[in-house]
Parts: sequence; C-alpha cells; structure tokens
Amino acid sequence: MGSLPKSAGAIEKAYPNLRNDSETFYEYMKKIPFTHIETLYKKSEVQAEIMSGILNAFAEHGTVDNESIKHSAEFLLSLSKSNNFDMTLMFIDDVEKAHVKKIKKCVSKLDDSNLQGSFDKVFGDL
Repeated sequence: MGSLPKSAGAIEKAYPNLRNDSETFYEYMKKIPFTHIETLYKKSEVQAEIMSGILNAFAEHGTVDNESIKHSAEFLLSLSKSNNFDMTLMFIDDVEKAHVKKIKKCVSKLDDSNLQGSFDKVFGDL
C-alpha cells in the first residue's frame, strides 16, 4: 500500500483487502493526489463497490474536522470527473446517499462557498 496505484484496476485489486477496515481504506485513498485520481478514472468508471467503500470511508473518517471535510469534498469532486460518473451516481443506494448527505452537510458548515457550490452542482440532486 506504500506506492500510488498505477491504474483504477490497482485500487480495485487492493480493495478486497481493505473493505473491512474503513479507516485503513480512507487512509489509502487519502494518500492519492486529486490529479492522480482524475488521471486514473479519466477513461474508466468507478465500480459500484469501490464507490460504496469510498463514500462509507469518507463519511465515517473524512468528516471529523474542517481539513478532512475539505479533503473529502475535493476528493469526491475529482472522482466526479471520472467516465460516466453521472451514471455511477444513479445507481448508489440509500445508505450511500446518506453518506453523501452527511458529507454535504459538513461541507455546508465550511466557510468555502466555492467548494460548497461545486459539491452541490455534482451531488445536489441526491
């Protein structure tokens, strides 16, 4: 887990070993720079299982303070640039929608109207 994943498939390959520990998965994903996430998912979709794990981990561990909330929002915005992300969002379940709403509520408490506006533009209809 020390090096950055070289593809979206590398994240998918690592996920089975991380899915039962949301904190470790959160720390793993947190180490990936936003621009790297955008590159990894430029031509591939975020698998439903990975999206679920990301939302769970970020809602649980990425909403503890302003810095983590800002990072979570920016990470999800970078992820939203992935191929067919609007389709990915169409298939998230109620638990995952609740995770997005929790993150969105935390973002709304930050003093960052640009971030809030961007987040609402992508995730506002959930």
